[in-house]
Amino acid sequence: KQFTWDIEVPANTKAAVYIPAKSLEHIKESGETVLESKEIQILKDNNPDGYIGLEIGSGKYSFESIMN
Repeated sequence: KQFTWDIEVPANTKAAVYIPAKSLEHIKESGETVLESKEIQILKDNNPDGYIGLEIGSGKYSFESIMN
């Protein structure tokens, strides 16, 4: 199972997003793992509900995750 989500955050704002995935290694933004990004902050990486919380700044994002 794969989850995809395209997000646009308005200028001068931040957003908290929760992506369904078992681990950070399973989440990519524009083809790179979120662990490689300096612009994405990890809010919660061990969520028992199966979601990982991220804080993102203004801009366009394209997230993909594996939900197995």
